[in-house]
Amino acid sequence: MSEHRTGKILVLGLGNTILKDDGVGIYIVRELQKRLFPPEIDFVEASLAGFNLLDILLGYDKAVIIDAIDLGKKHAGKLMKFGVEDFAPTSRLGVLHEISLPIAITFGKRLGLTIPQEVIIYGIGVSDCYTFEEQCSTIVAERIPEIVDEIYAEICRIIKN
Repeated sequence: MSEHRTGKILVLGLGNTILKDDGVGIYIVRELQKRLFPPEIDFVEASLAGFNLLDILLGYDKAVIIDAIDLGKKHAGKLMKFGVEDFAPTSRLGVLHEISLPIAITFGKRLGLTIPQEVIIYGIGVSDCYTFEEQCSTIVAERIPEIVDEIYAEICRIIKN
């Protein structure tokens, strides 16, 4: 694993752009990249999960992670903000690719890896993450500009601190 990074802050969009709403994290990161940011910010897209994300996170001071979250259709388009501490830890490791991102982060910290000390996780409620389609559902797509504005404001706050 490499710890050499060009920036101190990571903005990571997770998802799969061929599975309808599952790509929303990536679409949001693409929109954020169009805005002006200082060079200490790296924008990354990934379709990885669990322990595989540790290599991406290594070496950063702070991270903003954006991903789809399926809480039922009534929450489609809703932006939710979490910290790693908002997710319950587990001692059961199971299959490595099934480990959640918060558990992987916690595990990385316990191993003494250089994991971001501040991690903000944004979940965007989705309507459909299972249909093969390279665009979000209407309800999610309509919310993307507003969500980008909200996450942009958060990144600006992080830069100032």
